[in-house]
Amino acid sequence: MSRRVQNRFRDPMLRKQFDALIDAYRRGHPSLLGPDGTKQRGNAAAQAFWSGFDSGDVCRLYPTPASRRTIAYACFRAGQEATWLPRPVCLPG
Repeated sequence: MSRRVQNRFRDPMLRKQFDALIDAYRRGHPSLLGPDGTKQRGNAAAQAFWSGFDSGDVCRLYPTPASRRTIAYACFRAGQEATWLPRPVCLPG
């Protein structure tokens, strides 16, 4: 299940955050993944990322247009898009 990741944000700050989290997931960065592949939720960006990855309800978590212009939403969308990427080496499978 692999396809090209789509970063649809126009705001440069949101684009950078989205890209940074996709890159962190691909590399198995410790801010997202533990050495044994466990999901790390020790920061707000990681929590939003894993909420998106685990198919969180976007309408409940980000109900307004204003809430969809936040860093947290960019992290959430990165998590949704990461479901289409190959699993990092450290993530069991």
